[in-house]
This record gives sequence, structure tokens and C-alpha cells, in this order.
Amino acid sequence: MDANRRERTADRRAGDTRRGARLAGGAVLQRLPATALLAAGCAALAVAANSRSERADAARQRQVTVKVGDYFYKPSQLRIRSGTTVVWRWPRIPGDVHDVYLARGPRGVRKFRSALAASDYTYKRRLTRRGTYRIICTLHAEMTMRIVVR
Repeated sequence: MDANRRERTADRRAGDTRRGARLAGGAVLQRLPATALLAAGCAALAVAANSRSERADAARQRQVTVKVGDYFYKPSQLRIRSGTTVVWRWPRIPGDVHDVYLARGPRGVRKFRSALAASDYTYKRRLTRRGTYRIICTLHAEMTMRIVVR
């Protein structure tokens, strides 16, 4: 019996069931059984399918961010799908005080209004009714926005 074979036999008797080619220094280059490779492939497919379903969920739950600056909303005009959440975000650095107010909207939509804020504030609204929404800042007449929901 050669030395490597005797060493492998001794390892197996001692409970070392690793299979593969022995490298210099005693490390073992393992050969994976076909079932392990199949399991790894199935896991990779499951991850890919899961990421596709997450993307589909994200598409259904759309979100659009609007920057609230000193005397402007950016963008000032939006075209979005029904069910999209609009997030108005004020800057971290304090500026003038502004709000978000629905001046006019589609029939049956109740008016909404954010709090007055100068900085580091966020207001969200999910728009589900199709039509045109006219948003204004109640403190600054020139600060307007138009959202078309389709």
C-alpha cells in the first residue's frame, strides 16, 4: 500500500469521510456528488425567480419622489399610473416653510394637505383615482404642481 492510500484509509477509520484528491499540506480537493450540484442549481433558480417576483411587486407598488424646494416642486408635472405613491420630500437644510395642498382633483377625491414644514419632512399620498390633480403651496401662490393619473 502506498503512503497516500494508507493515510486515506486511516482518515476514514478516524471518521474523516471527505472524498477527493489530497493536495500538498494535507488539504482535500473535494468532488461534489451530483445531488449537491443539482441542489445548488435549484437554489440559484429559486433566487432568480424570487428576484423576478420582487421586481413585479415593485412595479405594482410604484413610488415617485417630488423635491420640495424654496418656491418650487420638482418635477412640477407628473404622469403616473393609478396606485402610485407620491412622496414629497423637503430638504435637510432649512429653507422657507411650505406645504402640499390638493387645490383641485378628480371628482370624488377628498382634499388633502401636509403639515407646514421647512426641512427634513416627508409627506406621502397614494393616488388611485384617474384624472388631474392640481397641487399648490398655500403660502406661495406661484408654487404649483400638476399630476396626471392614468
